[in-house]
Amino acid sequence: MKNLPILLIFFAHSVFAQNLHIAWQRGFQHDLQDLKATADGSWLVGGSYGVPGMTFRAGYMGRFDSDGVIERELSLNILEQATVTALLPLADGRWIAGGIINGCDFGGSGFVALYDTTWEYQWFTSLDWVTLTNPVVFVSSLHLFSDSTVLAIGSGKAQLFSMKNGDILEELTLPGYYHGGAAAPNSAYLMVSGTEGLMALFPDLTLKTIVPLGSAFSTYFYEITAGQDDRFFAVREDNTLVAADTTGILTSLKLNYHVTDIASDGPNIWLCGRQNNFYRIEKRDKNLNLLTGFNLTDPDILPIRVQPDGPNVLLAGWELHGPPPRQNTLSSTSSWNFWLASFTPIGQLIHPGTDAALTEIVANTPPVKSPVTGAPGYSWSVSGGTFSVRIQNLGTEVLNSVQVLASGYGKDLPFICIYDAFVNRPFTDLNLAPGADTLLYLGEIAAPYVSGADALSWELCFWTAVPNNKMDSNHENDYHCQVFEPTTSTFGPNSPELRIFPNPVQDLLYLELPHERPGPCQIFDAAGRLVLTAHAENRDSGFAVVVDQLPAGIYFLQMQQAWGRFVKK
Repeated sequence: MKNLPILLIFFAHSVFAQNLHIAWQRGFQHDLQDLKATADGSWLVGGSYGVPGMTFRAGYMGRFDSDGVIERELSLNILEQATVTALLPLADGRWIAGGIINGCDFGGSGFVALYDTTWEYQWFTSLDWVTLTNPVVFVSSLHLFSDSTVLAIGSGKAQLFSMKNGDILEELTLPGYYHGGAAAPNSAYLMVSGTEGLMALFPDLTLKTIVPLGSAFSTYFYEITAGQDDRFFAVREDNTLVAADTTGILTSLKLNYHVTDIASDGPNIWLCGRQNNFYRIEKRDKNLNLLTGFNLTDPDILPIRVQPDGPNVLLAGWELHGPPPRQNTLSSTSSWNFWLASFTPIGQLIHPGTDAALTEIVANTPPVKSPVTGAPGYSWSVSGGTFSVRIQNLGTEVLNSVQVLASGYGKDLPFICIYDAFVNRPFTDLNLAPGADTLLYLGEIAAPYVSGADALSWELCFWTAVPNNKMDSNHENDYHCQVFEPTTSTFGPNSPELRIFPNPVQDLLYLELPHERPGPCQIFDAAGRLVLTAHAENRDSGFAVVVDQLPAGIYFLQMQQAWGRFVKK
């Protein structure tokens, strides 16, 4: 190939902090992989989201403006699993994405794709699943190698792709078994990190080892970023931070935390990492001297990526929710969401989160258990129970939105790709003042497969997440758990003994129960919000509830004795 220069793209960050704070929940559990600035000051986020256990997950890409508003989002539903691991924004508004796709019962492949400004892909390259040819690396990093080629590094190889059609033009096997990020200190070469040390990769795809690993055989370099004056910074698995150039290591420092990300603002670097049970954020100069730093001690806030944000620092990561122990492991029933937020250099969250507490679970109708067969270890199915939860706004701002989640109460598929039954319900337009509370109707909560012991005492735990699309300021009041004893009775989808008329209704909704007077009732709208609490009044034609103030729509009515649905016209 021609000896083309490596094309560098530096996006100028504003000298003013962008003051972002957003948290968002698309699936049940999320995996954040990459965070990149765009040429116009927005941010691209890449990763995946899926069901509990992450057995099935979709690749995720989102774009956020400088105020933290979601501009666009895209899901990659390819096979059973997809993850976006690397992003490369281009100066013209397009971007390149790379990652991994696979199935839970057969092999996988990497992928590289070019997306235009309308978020449609211009080409998408991965393994040919019919002929099993042209495998793509599991992408660790992406680099614009020239104006017509892009380089993908990962899983032991460097692959050069055509920007025109995504064809693989050349491939180089890299020494060693692991290759992480890469960085471009200047236009002459890329620095690649891996098990063999730090290597310069030139445009003709030749390699030169700059920093050999030496005697540290059991460790490797895994994070790297470019600085100024041909200098670059890299982190080794034994927590050693090095500053180096083409002559070798200039200085090094043994850190007391494990780095998850490193980013440069030009003369300085930002580091993010885990130290014992908290996270450490630091800013250091080109000689690795500490300029400022702070700790994030909330164990449920996990920063994974770091980027300079004017005089401040932008962090992105996961937020854990649910009953303790809250964990971001595949066996955990906890949920975790994405978040993106700006912090001052001393660790102050510029826009604080808010607090939505979940204080009560209400069983509108009792859960029912039925025997099932064909699933060893799971002898019951639980269904028929409909539930509401009480939410209280303990923050200082009006609560407009929240998501209610649950998991750990049974299985949806107890074979092949196992995953838990779960709930993920967004509620909007709440307009809940500070200190106020309300009931949110969730509907039926069912588990197709439950073990015998769990069916005797069926525990449900519900919790809140992303109040007002922010991080929650108190994770200890987010959840509530309650044990139910499912009956063996059967209920239809609507209470058969309750007669509701007229249906549709305009002003008066009549309720008729055999042999008893209707009791107090609660009415929920189609979104699950409690909209009316009333007593049935004795009218000439029977007991009725005044519903003339309700807008047109579909509603659910719940009493202690019975339940049903009606339409308001």
